[in-house]
Amino acid sequence: MNYMWKILIVDDEPISLAMTERILQGKYKTVRAGNGATAMDVFRKEHPDMVLSDLKMPGMTGLELRKNLMDLYPERFIPFMFMTADLGENNEVLGFEDSSTDFIRKPFRADILLRRIDNILSKLEVRSDRIPSTDPMTGLLSEDGAKRDIAKLCHAGVPGVFMLINLDNFKLVNNLYGRDMGDKLLIRFAEIVCSAVRATDVACRISGDNFLAFCKGVREEDVIKRKSSYINDQLLISALEYMGSEMNIQLGASMGCVYVPDEGNNFDELYKKAEETLAKVKKTGKHGFSVYGNSGRRLGESKAQPGTISALISSLSERASVGRSAYDLEMDQFTVCYKLLARIAKDYRKNMCFLLFTLKHPNGEPVTDAEANSYFATLKVSLRRSDIISISSNDTFPVILLETDDSYTDIIIERIAARWSGSNPGSDIVITHEVQMFDT
Repeated sequence: MNYMWKILIVDDEPISLAMTERILQGKYKTVRAGNGATAMDVFRKEHPDMVLSDLKMPGMTGLELRKNLMDLYPERFIPFMFMTADLGENNEVLGFEDSSTDFIRKPFRADILLRRIDNILSKLEVRSDRIPSTDPMTGLLSEDGAKRDIAKLCHAGVPGVFMLINLDNFKLVNNLYGRDMGDKLLIRFAEIVCSAVRATDVACRISGDNFLAFCKGVREEDVIKRKSSYINDQLLISALEYMGSEMNIQLGASMGCVYVPDEGNNFDELYKKAEETLAKVKKTGKHGFSVYGNSGRRLGESKAQPGTISALISSLSERASVGRSAYDLEMDQFTVCYKLLARIAKDYRKNMCFLLFTLKHPNGEPVTDAEANSYFATLKVSLRRSDIISISSNDTFPVILLETDDSYTDIIIERIAARWSGSNPGSDIVITHEVQMFDT
């Protein structure tokens, strides 16, 4: 198995820290910290396999760091090696009976340090329950890590809340702004989730835009609500920072929550209940949370008396400046909107138009994601904010124009064509369109 161990190096002397890291690099993955407090934070984010720490440091000593980590992560196996310049200090370390703790005297030779580390790590069997499986993009625990660490807590009956978190409408970020922006936002969202939970809690990225967290000791919905509000607020702030104030994607996070051990202690069963609860949140408007067995709460309830029209309008309203560009929807949402507008057009004789744009390469090659994203962006800025757009596939773009007539429709089509050709002068894509007015 080609697994490279990850070692956290902790030393308050910058030169010593840099030299030790240089010795280990190449053979091991390394992360580092200049003091015990920073090491606690780095350990939480990086999940190293071993800690190589200076013994005497100001603030938190190496021994105190070991004790604090063992107290915070009783379910984890954490090998330690201490670096010390004073042989008299070794007696403290020798008090540990387990073979996962050792010391080395400063200054040390590189080959001796590597051999001593090898001796510790060779005693560890490289297997799934010892390797902290991490998600390479975000640095959080991956699905395997979640099943291992959270399952241990649940099985032990540790009280808390099991939270399945999903990004709402994230697909539109990839469609409109490209996968690089999508990845950037996922990394930022992972940081937001981490900051919403404590160092003693566990946060994971399961897959795609699905995250999981276990918060020890949390038993009150008000606490969950604050976490949900914080996550949604910070996500919106970051999205506007990354994509600009004209961004009008209804980004948010929905959470399905299950109390442990009230609803059981089996990971798979708890996950299934969290999925069911998350689905309910998605159906009732997204951007909120629900607790298994309870009705849960939507964001915005605190601003108005529950059950009033003000509370409902608050939860339904857009949470950001809608800007001037068209309203973009995923295809399932677009379909629902089309059916409603078709009724309105017929019953109230409103002039509405359905447009379908199709992209093709003359040589038959498929339209790329980048080309589709570029054309979608052109559509979005060419239409009014009351118009509706979506992506049916990489080469098909449905549009609904509200309150329009033939002359305005022609103007829109010409505007889109001019903007596309102006921004893509070398493109060989052939664009065709179909037009149909709603029945009145």
